[in-house]
Amino acid sequence: MGTATNETLVTFLRSPDAGPLQLKGIRETADSVYLGAVGLSLKEPLFHSILGFNFSGRLSPDAAFRVEAVTGPDSELTALVAVFRQFESSRFQDFPEDIVMGWVPTSAADALATWMSRMTAQLTHLLAVRAQKSLA
Repeated sequence: MGTATNETLVTFLRSPDAGPLQLKGIRETADSVYLGAVGLSLKEPLFHSILGFNFSGRLSPDAAFRVEAVTGPDSELTALVAVFRQFESSRFQDFPEDIVMGWVPTSAADALATWMSRMTAQLTHLLAVRAQKSLA
């Protein structure tokens, strides 16, 4: 996706792909925790994406979550979009890589904040694991 901007997120929200990505809560499997299209391993510093095609990757030290308040140009479209920043740059590209996790209507802001807090806590833990493994 590259960097998620208000324009690209408005385009996403207007597409048929947005419907299935309306967030309903955290989903945990035997080895990962997911919010929408992005998951984090419960033990290893890995993320998973199920957006488009399934893939997994090692967490970069600058991985992060954020919420974007999106308003369309006509102001009729408003939503909160959860975004996973995979990295700020890599040896293959000199710009950030974002993955849309999903979205909620603005009325679900409190629920989204709770879910993002859980994902951020897991990310913080996994980045600590990653840092510890790099020292070993």
